[in-house]
Amino acid sequence: MVLAMYMVEKTAESVEADETSGEKVSAKEEAMIDRIEKSERLIKSLRQKIREKTSKKDELKAVKFIGVEFDPETYKNGEDEVNDYLNKGFQFVRDYQTASGLVIALGRFEKGRR
Repeated sequence: MVLAMYMVEKTAESVEADETSGEKVSAKEEAMIDRIEKSERLIKSLRQKIREKTSKKDELKAVKFIGVEFDPETYKNGEDEVNDYLNKGFQFVRDYQTASGLVIALGRFEKGRR
C-alpha cells in the first residue's frame, strides 16, 4: 500500500468555512451568530449601566416617625399621615409594635455622591 499526502489549496469556500468543523457556514448560521454577538454587546452595555447606577448608594436624608393607634375613631389620622409622606417620596423603613398600635418609621432617600 502506498500512502500519499496531498496539499490542499485554500479556496474561497474553505476561507468561509467554520474553523472548528471545517464546514461552510450557512447564511442562516451567520445571521444567528450575528444576533448572538449583538445580544452579547447589549448584555455588556446593560451590565455597565447597572454598575453605574448601583455604585451610587442611596443616602438617608430625612426620617419621620408616625404613630398609628388602633382606635376605630382615630386610626384614619395616622393612616392619612403615612400616605401623605409616602406621596412625598418617603419610603417605609420599619414598624414598631406598641400597646396601642404601631409607630411607622419612614425615610427619604436620595442618590449619594461617589
